[in-house]
Amino acid sequence: MEELKEMILSKNIIVWIVMILIVVLFLKFLKNAGKIALILVVLLIAGFIINAVAPGVLDPLVDFVRGGWLGENRPTQPW
Repeated sequence: MEELKEMILSKNIIVWIVMILIVVLFLKFLKNAGKIALILVVLLIAGFIINAVAPGVLDPLVDFVRGGWLGENRPTQPW
C-alpha cells in the first residue's frame, strides 16, 4: 500500500493510467451487475405471477430442484 501511495504521489503517469483503467472497469462491472440484478428481479416476479395464476405449472421444476440438486438433503416439508 505504501508503494502505491508513493507511486501516485510521485506523479507516475503509468500508475495514473492503471488506476483510471481500474476505475472504469469497476464502473462497467457495476453497470452490468445492475442489468443482471434487474433481469433476476423480473424473472422472480414472473415466477410469482405464474405461480399465482397456475399453481401447478412450477411443480416439475420444484421436484427437479429438490431431487436433482438437493439430493439426500432435500426438506421433508413443502416450500
